Order: sequence, then structure tokens, then C-alpha cells
Amino acid sequence: VELGRTPFLSALRRWGDEDDRIVSEALRAVDLVGFDARHWHTLSGG
Repeated sequence: VELGRTPFLSALRRWGDEDDRIVSEALRAVDLVGFDARHWHTLSGG
């Protein structure tokens, strides 16, 4: 989910509290809050 925020970042616009809030909100919306600490490569593709 954090990678999806990449287009909104730049040299002048770094990761901030608003990005954290948006990511948390997205995970809550799809009931995946418990997955927030897992690395992407540990998630199943199926």
C-alpha cells in the first residue's frame, strides 16, 4: 500500500504523517490492518 503513494512523493515532498494516515485508512477499509507490519515478499500471491 505504501508503494502506491510513490507518485505523490518527490525531492520536495517526502513521506509524512498524512501518508501514514492514508495507508492506515486504506488497510482499515479492506480489513487488513494486521498485515501492516509484514514485508511484501511474505504475502501470498494466491
